[in-house]
Amino acid sequence: MADDICGAACTNYVEQPAMSQTAEGGSIGQCPSACIHTAQIEACSVAIKDLEKLKGAEPENHEDRKALAVIYTKRATVTLQIVREKVEPGEPLPSEMRPHAMRANLDAANATDLDEGNASAWLRKGQALLTMNALPHRAKEAVLALERARDCPNLSSVLKTEVDQWLKYAKSSFDEQTPMPEGCAQM
Repeated sequence: MADDICGAACTNYVEQPAMSQTAEGGSIGQCPSACIHTAQIEACSVAIKDLEKLKGAEPENHEDRKALAVIYTKRATVTLQIVREKVEPGEPLPSEMRPHAMRANLDAANATDLDEGNASAWLRKGQALLTMNALPHRAKEAVLALERARDCPNLSSVLKTEVDQWLKYAKSSFDEQTPMPEGCAQM
């Protein structure tokens, strides 16, 4: 398994043709999924800049705010995919993946600020928080974000299953790390 530019590990690593050889004689490889992730992140970044240039960082028009939130959510989703290729939920986050998790959290937070009814943005925010580290305050914040996702009226059935799984995981993470006095109910 090899690493590509964006840090994603890929079992489909492809050696490039001889013309892509380095001066030292080694060849340059490329991970198809990492390149897709990198391209998607770049496309989202360009779209965000373009929309913000036209409408401002916090557009007044509700539809413009929703459109910007969708792009932020897409970038958060792709960034989390990069992290998940290296780290399973509950595993410690390697230092090279931390900026990705933090970017996903920031993008999801921007999306929820722009459109509080965006269930996918709340889901990605909860996932990013749980990915960054498993401290009780992060798990509690993740539970709140995932509950917001669950309570969104536009939550699709596909996302509902994912939200329910992550909410269960977030609650168990919080319960495991928070010793409660005897007789107190867990989350």
